[in-house]
Amino acid sequence: MAHASLRLGQARDSCRLGDQAVQAHCERRQHSRIQQRTHSASPFAFAPPIQEITELGMGDPEIAVVPISAIEHFEYCPRQCALIHIDGIWADNPHTVRGARAHRRTDDPTKSRKERGKQVLRAVPLWSELHGLSGRADVIEVSDDGAVQPVEHKSGVRHGITADLQVCAQAICLEEMLDTSISEAAIWYGGPRRRFRVDLTSELRRSTLHTIEEIRQQLVEGVLPHAPNDSRCSQCQLRHHCLPETSANAAEVAVYLQQVLSV
Repeated sequence: MAHASLRLGQARDSCRLGDQAVQAHCERRQHSRIQQRTHSASPFAFAPPIQEITELGMGDPEIAVVPISAIEHFEYCPRQCALIHIDGIWADNPHTVRGARAHRRTDDPTKSRKERGKQVLRAVPLWSELHGLSGRADVIEVSDDGAVQPVEHKSGVRHGITADLQVCAQAICLEEMLDTSISEAAIWYGGPRRRFRVDLTSELRRSTLHTIEEIRQQLVEGVLPHAPNDSRCSQCQLRHHCLPETSANAAEVAVYLQQVLSV
């Protein structure tokens, strides 16, 4: 347990470096990886740790790093994912504010401690060079026998397998970082205040990696998908940026473009 906790603690503590130190670290790492890329078996030889970087890999499939947080956005709506991770647009609504408040404890690495016989680490940075991933785990539990388990926290209730994909991506990163195997993860839902076990099956891993590659392709292409203009839109925090009713109507878009271009 001490070995895993020490390595994860070092990863978490690296987040406390100043912005300039982090940038210098990433630049040195990038230079080294680029030099080795021609001899690497992986096309994603460079995955910058600590930060969730979207613009770094824009337009270059060899270094397109996928933020783990993008999985939730993509599963909800590919257009929302593109607005956030390509266009850099963000807005809050009651759902996002509630989620941010619920994560106040998990976002604080100083809250790491021993709980119920396990070392509980919070806000731990994750990355995978093999799969081109970067992000952060809400909670990582390390047992006395050295077993490691990521725990994703959600403020609401279960919606499909979105959270399962996220926590599976976290486990994939941890397996690479710690050179270990992880068979299960967990998700804590604030709505029912219950914890659910997630078996990291081969099927779930394939679905996770497939979703990651879809997001990577979206980042590389930099194209904004069509607006779905369905029931999801009423709950989306980017509704006023997306304008689904207008953008989904080809005739209205044509009239708008004609008006703008004629000015």
